[in-house]
Amino acid sequence: MMKSRILAFAFLLIGVCLAGIGCALTTASATPRVPTSTLASPVLPTGQDAPTLVLTPTFAPHITNEYREVSIEEAKRLIVGDPSIVVLDVRTEEEYLSGHLPNALLIPLSEFESRVDSLDRNKRILVYCKSGARSVTASNVLTSHGFGAVHNMVGGIMAWIEAGNNVETSAPK
Repeated sequence: MMKSRILAFAFLLIGVCLAGIGCALTTASATPRVPTSTLASPVLPTGQDAPTLVLTPTFAPHITNEYREVSIEEAKRLIVGDPSIVVLDVRTEEEYLSGHLPNALLIPLSEFESRVDSLDRNKRILVYCKSGARSVTASNVLTSHGFGAVHNMVGGIMAWIEAGNNVETSAPK
């Protein structure tokens, strides 16, 4: 009787986890992207260990504070697929002049708060910097000002160049 109550409680706890915070069961061989808790791994009759089950929250870790982090490949698809996208460079003017994404608009992070309202809230925005840190700050500012379609390019222009993509060296727009 006690064993069945413990088992019922365990299933109830798992059900609450699955329903309340959105979890998925995966095998331990999959690399979890967030901290996880594991269930006991039984030993199969053949002497081999059974796969360990892992509870992993199913929220998308690449979505942060209402902006979406995108890879270089995704950024290229966004640029090609949406000609009206605003490609926003938040580096310094000197960095911009050394090379920037095609048709990029320069708003240095140091001026960002005072110039954010000059951007169109109805357009999709792709934000990047040198390595990805300043663009996270700018993406957070954009979302806090009500911009909805904000995409942060992970790895910045360094990753863009490393992936073999071209840059322009024109004056700031």
